[in-house]
Amino acid sequence: DDDDVVLLKGRVAREVNACDELLLTELVLDGVLAPLSVAECVALLSAFVFQGSSSSASSQRLTPQLAALMDEVRTRASSLFDTEVAAGVDVRAETSREYVRSRFNPGLVEVTHEWARQLPFAHVCQLTDVAEGTIVRTIVRTAEALKEVRAMARVVGDHDLHAKMDAATAAIVRDIVFNASLYYRGE
Repeated sequence: DDDDVVLLKGRVAREVNACDELLLTELVLDGVLAPLSVAECVALLSAFVFQGSSSSASSQRLTPQLAALMDEVRTRASSLFDTEVAAGVDVRAETSREYVRSRFNPGLVEVTHEWARQLPFAHVCQLTDVAEGTIVRTIVRTAEALKEVRAMARVVGDHDLHAKMDAATAAIVRDIVFNASLYYRGE
């Protein structure tokens, strides 16, 4: 603000390191995650952390709610691009489409949604052409993002979102993905 005091949005955004803090802060403060199921929260956050490509991404079988959610986030990201460009921020993207792609990649949304619904790893691997190691890395990074959203919820005092992020973390931190390995060291 005018007195150089960090506002709520700033305090919330500083909790995020795993993905785009501006877009995620807007979603949290606008209550976008509130009506979502645990599995839908996991799927949404996976799109913030997935770094890769999938030729099967266009053939994902998303629920109507998940498809609408992905569209909403793309629209919000595009609007954020316009705001940043208007403010003179160097966004390192020439178009809104490039900006959205660099911050939001829904290539494993179906995979992570099904993983959070407790389907076996072998089954979720069959849903995509992405390598197993990339799936593991994305799920681990999604767990990190869930912890960050939990911290964001603490900052804003949203106890329901905090509990939902705990449940989402419990849903995905399981089985072979989180066995001690090159990707994950038990805590």
